[in-house]
Amino acid sequence: MKKAYKYLIYLGLFLVILISFEHLYHYLILQNKNLKPSYVLTEKINADILIQGNCVPYSTLSPTILEEKTGLKAFNLAEHNADYVENYLALTLYLQNNKAPKYIILFTSPETMDDSYNLFNSYRYSNYM
Repeated sequence: MKKAYKYLIYLGLFLVILISFEHLYHYLILQNKNLKPSYVLTEKINADILIQGNCVPYSTLSPTILEEKTGLKAFNLAEHNADYVENYLALTLYLQNNKAPKYIILFTSPETMDDSYNLFNSYRYSNYM
């Protein structure tokens, strides 16, 4: 009988730890607004100009300057080492919570289309699929 109680206590402890990990995962990954996929799913951005691409537009195109010059709201959705598949997934996630932009600035380079150069970084989007 003592063994049965011992196993029940272990099972209950295991379930509490499992539920804690689920809440921790939800808080650290899905609600982490420092990650662009989480940010575009939880915030209303509704940009008129959406910037997409790899690290070049990520670090060289400023939404603030675009907004000053055009009078339209801009958002930089570009990410480091993003290939065409990641740009598509980023846009798909963006459109789930935001209106379609009027303009999309899509930066491409030969490396963006080269499968041997760019590997799909699925870890960025696996939590949102």
